[in-house]
Amino acid sequence: MRLMMPVGTVSVLDMHCHTKEGSMDGLASIFDIVRKMKDMGYTGLLVSDHNSYKGFEAWEAGKDQYEDLKDFVVLKALEYDSRDGGHVMIILPDGVDIPPFKVRGMKIADVLKKVHEVGGICGMVHPFGPGAYAAMRNPHVLMDEAVQNAYDYIECYNAHIPAVANEMAEILNKKLNKPMVAGTDAHKIRYAATAATAFSKPIKTNNDLIAAIRENEILYAGRVGNTDHPQLRGVMRLFTNLGYTTWNKSAAFLYTKRRSKAWHRNHKNQK
Repeated sequence: MRLMMPVGTVSVLDMHCHTKEGSMDGLASIFDIVRKMKDMGYTGLLVSDHNSYKGFEAWEAGKDQYEDLKDFVVLKALEYDSRDGGHVMIILPDGVDIPPFKVRGMKIADVLKKVHEVGGICGMVHPFGPGAYAAMRNPHVLMDEAVQNAYDYIECYNAHIPAVANEMAEILNKKLNKPMVAGTDAHKIRYAATAATAFSKPIKTNNDLIAAIRENEILYAGRVGNTDHPQLRGVMRLFTNLGYTTWNKSAAFLYTKRRSKAWHRNHKNQK
């Protein structure tokens, strides 16, 4: 099946995807994902592994072996585990590398502030997903409109969460009036290419993407095809959510010294 996008579409991206090279729970290779997406008519992909650029780095290291994929655009981001705001997508300008962003556990307000200081943008992904990884399930975001407004865009369609959660994200976006994007959040190859974001401008670099989102050059953000993702329910969902909450809070505390050292090294290298 080939994509059908609105008239005027120049670039089509999946704005949220995981790889086995970069995420512990990723089961699909970046190269298999790219090939499937290219065959369907996508022009690019935002690789967004958990607190890691390893999926993007694997692509950079091996892409020259795949002549048929040379015109496909792979951009880098990371889905960061904040201490008190769930997951947040971090997209930095080309050439900007901030190693501390790969150490989980920063407060969400600090993440938003520091990303903006270096010219990057932050996305509120799956804001009403069923767990503490969702921004609007955390009081620090839910009760603070200033924090909500500090995000640069909202993921209003995530192919991996219940439909009602996506509907709530759209309602939130009517209040915040932010650019809307869509992502698969795929961790398996069967779920790749089930959501798309169409842009009216060419997206070839992170700088292109940042500018297009800031200018809201988005023509479509939503579902592709008829794939329904399985959802954890009942006891399994409860234990999964409790497990994430416990691990994330513990890791945020345990990584305090690691984050401090990372920021110290980062400031030293910038001098």
